[in-house]
Amino acid sequence: MYYLFLKVRRRQATRWDEIISSVLFLIVMVSFLWMPALMAGENDRALSICGAALIGCMLVFLVRRSDILPIMVYGEIVVVAVVILAVFLELIPQFTDPFAKLGLIASGLALLYYFVEAARVSRRLRVEEAKATATLWRAAHIDELSGLANRSWFNHRLAEHLAAATSLQGNFHLMLLDLDRFKEVNDAYGHPIGDVVIQIAAQRISTFFGKDAFVGRFGGDEFAVVKRDTGSSSGEVHAMLESLSADLGATIRVAEIELQVGVSIGLARFPQDATSQADLIRCADMALLHAKSIQKGTAAVFDWQIRAVADRRRAAIERVRNAAATGKIVAYYQPRIDLASGLIRGYEALARILEPGGEVSDPSVWGDALDDPDCARLLDQQVLEAVVSDWPKLLDRFQESKQLPLGSISLNTSHYSLKVRNFVPNLLDKLSRSNIPTTAIEIEVLETVLVGKSNPLLGRQLALLRSAGISVALDDFGTGFASLMHLRDLPVDRIKLDQSFVRDMDRDPRNRPIVRITVELAHALGMSIVAEGIESVSSRDFLRSIGCNEGQGYLFGSPRAIW
Repeated sequence: MYYLFLKVRRRQATRWDEIISSVLFLIVMVSFLWMPALMAGENDRALSICGAALIGCMLVFLVRRSDILPIMVYGEIVVVAVVILAVFLELIPQFTDPFAKLGLIASGLALLYYFVEAARVSRRLRVEEAKATATLWRAAHIDELSGLANRSWFNHRLAEHLAAATSLQGNFHLMLLDLDRFKEVNDAYGHPIGDVVIQIAAQRISTFFGKDAFVGRFGGDEFAVVKRDTGSSSGEVHAMLESLSADLGATIRVAEIELQVGVSIGLARFPQDATSQADLIRCADMALLHAKSIQKGTAAVFDWQIRAVADRRRAAIERVRNAAATGKIVAYYQPRIDLASGLIRGYEALARILEPGGEVSDPSVWGDALDDPDCARLLDQQVLEAVVSDWPKLLDRFQESKQLPLGSISLNTSHYSLKVRNFVPNLLDKLSRSNIPTTAIEIEVLETVLVGKSNPLLGRQLALLRSAGISVALDDFGTGFASLMHLRDLPVDRIKLDQSFVRDMDRDPRNRPIVRITVELAHALGMSIVAEGIESVSSRDFLRSIGCNEGQGYLFGSPRAIW
């Protein structure tokens, strides 16, 4: 009844509830069994014993069909068994009727079975409860895909490491790891393959550090490691990072596919670099960004030079975001000249920021912001908006020169924008609503975007642009070591030779053969070529003599606003 009361009140039984229920039930049953000894007639005793046997059978039915029972452990069963045995040893000699003795024994065995079964069920329930608790704990602390600590638990353990190191004046390292080219793997082969890559990377990290470190997954393709510093020298730390990079950079084989997914690592030290958890994570993140900016697949240990670079980058990002919010990002236009005729063939739209003091700043001031994906996409959008706004003036400029066909406006587009799947549809929609023909727009992409394995999404985006009538130019050619395969396979209409080769042609004669060969290569592949950075008449004349199609540089005009 006590347990039924708990069920009706929707209360969860505590350990004390279980003990009270067991004691009350034992008192009731022992009292019931003693009743035959108090009765005068043996027939009445036999009837009472039959009632006890019936109660015992009912208990057996209940224990098999319901969870309304005393929750007991095997230690309590021993006590119950001893009590039942003592009662029966006292009662059995009082009966001469063998059927009465048999009924008494049956009722006692039923009662004992009830408690044994209750203990067995109790053990099962406790095992299930332990499993449920373990499942909940794992869901709250473990990343399901990698099997490592999730971000929340890692931060909790990091706080424990920091508190212990503070009190004991100890040292430890915090490392942040970011898988390189992971997004390209996901885009090319799908998320199932990407998930396997995460699992293999997690296993390699755990195997590398063993029990000497605590490893977690921060999310996506980011991992974090806390490792106690045992007095390692700077050389030993760098050697450890190089070894870790080599292990994680080894070929990953998934479903007969060989993948090269490297890792960039940033390391910060407690307490040398920071003494708070937030600052320590920030320092490790700065080191990671520095490593990725130098070259993917490398590692960097935080120092104050890295902090200075990070501070400049943060200031640049803030400058660009504030300029975008206040409408201060504008487009300046530099003419692109046909070297044979001297006519303007188009303009390159270059991002500029109107500063509060009235001056105009260029990427030499805030160029660090271009490494931030959101900031780079924001600049691309703002320049496109500026070109759309300036289009009537640009159209008048083209018509004044009586130029047919109309020239094109080149837009520098970051690979962060090209990675947005709806980039092309959004661009075409904006051009259509602004009555700008697609043939009047050219998209410039950096050669460095093509370095390494070709990005399938990039190829599809460029193909969509060309099919819509938008031409594609490969900017800063000669600086990123794009392979001839990229020039052959990707849909590129024009090559823009980097200004570093053109500007130094007069001082360094070795540049001239490089420029000549590049021009011949472009023509052989059916592409036109633009030479950037023309600042002297001699450079212009040489480029014209070797058949370079167009030129751009301060000789023809500096970037200016359209008024």
